[in-house]
Amino acid sequence: PGDMVKEFEFELTPYVSPGDTVSLDYAINAVPTSDPGQAGGNYIAAYDLISYSAPNFQNDAAIVDVLNPNNYEYYSKWNPTCQNPRIVIQNTGAQALTSCRIFCWLDYGSNLVFDWTGNLGFLEKAVVEIPVTDMNWWYEQDSSYTFTAWVADVNGIIGPDQYNQNSLKTVKYDAPERIDGPFFVWLTTNNKAVENSYQLLDHAGTVLFERNNLQNTTQYRDTFDLAPGCYSIVIEDTDQDGLAFWYSAQVEGETSGQMRLRKVGGSYIEFFPGDFGRYHRYDFTVGFTLAVPEITQAPQIAIYPNPGAGLTTIELSGQIIGAASLHILDLTGRQLYQEDMKATTAFAESFIDMSKYPSGTYLIEIQTPSGTYAQKFIRQ
Repeated sequence: PGDMVKEFEFELTPYVSPGDTVSLDYAINAVPTSDPGQAGGNYIAAYDLISYSAPNFQNDAAIVDVLNPNNYEYYSKWNPTCQNPRIVIQNTGAQALTSCRIFCWLDYGSNLVFDWTGNLGFLEKAVVEIPVTDMNWWYEQDSSYTFTAWVADVNGIIGPDQYNQNSLKTVKYDAPERIDGPFFVWLTTNNKAVENSYQLLDHAGTVLFERNNLQNTTQYRDTFDLAPGCYSIVIEDTDQDGLAFWYSAQVEGETSGQMRLRKVGGSYIEFFPGDFGRYHRYDFTVGFTLAVPEITQAPQIAIYPNPGAGLTTIELSGQIIGAASLHILDLTGRQLYQEDMKATTAFAESFIDMSKYPSGTYLIEIQTPSGTYAQKFIRQ
């Protein structure tokens, strides 16, 4: 649910002749006996039959898409990014596409040039990763800029190909966040930690650090102080249900985990989503001058584990102004507990034993001079 509709393309030419009448049929998998609830679903299918004459050009290549950098919402798993750009090329000529030269540039910068070789038939596509050998290519990038890719020198014929209108593609993109100084990755596993692992990668995809063979309901804190460059932190889940997913909690009894990034001695940088599916990727730069506007961080509550049944950590990060009061309320609004939190100008925390409260849903409310913030907590 919520996934992008998938397209399936079939070449029918070998199976029909002009003037033929044919029947198209499809089958739907039977409802699994172990999950009869799937019987309530349905499929709505759309079909298009496209006929075409011979290709208009012998040697022609197209840039049909840019996967990254690109701020298109469907590509948010890979963006914002300063990793190697990835583009999709297509052979739109009658001759097999065996070589081409790809140029990439940002609005202000110098070109990346990559010589691609392969073998694509008519209308076949390939994803091409363009190596960034000099990280200064990303330097001082700005989210108002665009990324452009252009393909030329098709099949060894120097210059634009026979139809240059499909050879160029420009997209908008967002610059990644910047982290200055040491920080640590704080991972709290759920009760199925065997499904999870995480990696720290450089801009070329080289693994700099990896943590796997995780233990259930355990906290891991890994501190990094990185050289200038572009990096990614990727957390994976082999069961494709993330660290905290309501359905897995109901059906499989899976508890909730959490992953976040925090400055050493400072506030939080990033909270990873709990229900990220198969993986979640966070890209950032170190030591780059990125023209990203400074945005005042709105205070955010972090409660973990949530759901939980014992010692619970409650934190608030953002513009706190040095004082914070914690209140635990039931769903009728009745206050059950109150305490002053340990607070600085940008961070507050408390440690509460929730085992003394009955199972149910509670409201965690934190009052500060800058405002009041609340989040639900589920006592298992």
